[in-house]
Amino acid sequence: MSVDLPTSIAIYIAAENHGGTGALAECFVEDAIVRDEGQTIKNLVAIKRWKANAGSLRISFAQREAQRTADGN
Repeated sequence: MSVDLPTSIAIYIAAENHGGTGALAECFVEDAIVRDEGQTIKNLVAIKRWKANAGSLRISFAQREAQRTADGN
C-alpha cells in the first residue's frame, strides 16, 4: 500500500533513511519547536544539534498523519 505523505514528512523520512541533518532545514522552519521525552528543543540550529546526537527522531504526528491518509479519515 502506498501512502501520500505531506512533503515535509516525506523529506524527513528520506533524510532519516540516509542519515545526517542537512535536510532538516526543508522539514522545519527556523523557529520550530520539537518536544521529545520531556525535552523542548527550540530553533533549527538546536534541532540539528539534537538530531545529530539523538539517533532516530520519532515524530508521532507523522505516524498519525500517515494513518489518517491511509484510512481516508
